[in-house]
Amino acid sequence: MQINAEGLKQWIFRKRRLRQAYRDCFYGRDGKAHAAGQIVLAHMRRFARTNETGLLRDNVGRSDPVAMAYAQALRDFCAMIVLHLNIDDSDLYNYERQERNNNSPSSNQP
Repeated sequence: MQINAEGLKQWIFRKRRLRQAYRDCFYGRDGKAHAAGQIVLAHMRRFARTNETGLLRDNVGRSDPVAMAYAQALRDFCAMIVLHLNIDDSDLYNYERQERNNNSPSSNQP
């Protein structure tokens, strides 16, 4: 297999541009995830159930391969975004913890 050098350069350029676009969406100028980015990342991971197993069951208790495939696609999408952002797992868990604390009933009281 022969590698086209110009095609490889274009591919690398597109990947770098895409990675920078993701970083611009989630990070501030200081290079840290801004508050809105933290909230969105925490919500995405919660919605995609990234901390849960892939086994899903239907109403009767049988495994549901369509639901499992859909759930895996969501987890893969979240993983791809996190990969582009190059975020530490510990940072992600901190974002999720902060989001849970901000949404707790005690934090909504005046």
